[in-house]
Amino acid sequence: MRSAELGMRNEGASMSDEVPTTGNERRAKLLEAVKGAVCRDRQNTYGDAEDNFAVIADLWTTYKGVPFTPEDVAVLMLLVKVARLKSSPGHLDNWVDAAGYAVCGGGIVSKGDPLGIN
Repeated sequence: MRSAELGMRNEGASMSDEVPTTGNERRAKLLEAVKGAVCRDRQNTYGDAEDNFAVIADLWTTYKGVPFTPEDVAVLMLLVKVARLKSSPGHLDNWVDAAGYAVCGGGIVSKGDPLGIN
């Protein structure tokens, strides 16, 4: 994801598309991108993350012959993004995806928590 996609460039920007200037504004804009990716884009493409990560865990378990859980999938995919960040720390899409995997993992482990947060 490029800076422009996150509204972080102001060339021809409208008032609603102003460039975030403070740290809080930039973080809020990034959180909007994470929410869009996790709750809309990926959800519409792959279905519920909990179900999709369970399928991935089953496939990895079969392939490697050791048990994997949906939580493992979230952590391991997050680590893929960490590895990519090591090579390209300025690529915002990797930061958004890393946060998305963390949110998906949190959603998986908080399923039994009625508030969703301990």
